Amino acid sequence: MLHLYYLKMDREMASMEREEWLPYVSEERRERIARFHSAKDAQRSLFGELLARYALCENTGRENSELKFIQNQYGKPKLEREQDEREIYFNLSHSGQWVVCAVDYTPVGIDVEEIKPISLEIARRFFAKDEYEALLREPEISRQQYFYALWTMKESFIKADGRGLSLSLDQFSIDVAQGRVQYQQKWQNSRLWHSQLDEEHMLAVCASPGIHKTMQHFTLSEFVRIIADKLDVLE
Repeated sequence: MLHLYYLKMDREMASMEREEWLPYVSEERRERIARFHSAKDAQRSLFGELLARYALCENTGRENSELKFIQNQYGKPKLEREQDEREIYFNLSHSGQWVVCAVDYTPVGIDVEEIKPISLEIARRFFAKDEYEALLREPEISRQQYFYALWTMKESFIKADGRGLSLSLDQFSIDVAQGRVQYQQKWQNSRLWHSQLDEEHMLAVCASPGIHKTMQHFTLSEFVRIIADKLDVLE
């Protein structure tokens, strides 16, 4: 079962309000947040980890303080499995007003991007040849949406794959209409889909085929009320 969590950052918190939630995230996250110059970036980073922790607590039955994380050889974080516990995978993304998280028992990737004016030069440089040609065939009125559908689907596949930047965007090709990916001349088992969260944000998910999914949507105010009861502090 694939579980998706969508958090809309519909307001900007004052710094004192943000600081109330720092004890619920890791020391590494707190240090990273302190380095941000932008309050919006700090807030997205903070609530990215809070959303992931809430999702993992909900799916494992553990307390927040019981969550332990490790990294694979490419630096991708994963939840450390307890004895006799089934492997669980998660992935996180944030952009613009949205923070999103996906949790599943098989590798999963999720990506959200704020929709902005595009440069076809970016697509020419970073997309596979057939992807770039498909983009050029799109009518101008729908080309921007197609670009972001393709971009987020490619990012979600890379994130599910787990190798990070060692797998470049032009090494594989996405069929946007079918939600399939071709890598090394072979169609992969993964399935991808995309949707617009709103007029300004595109989302894509890469997961195992044929799975059922659940979705939870939160505003920021709704989410802080929930985690106040659900998460324990780390210090």
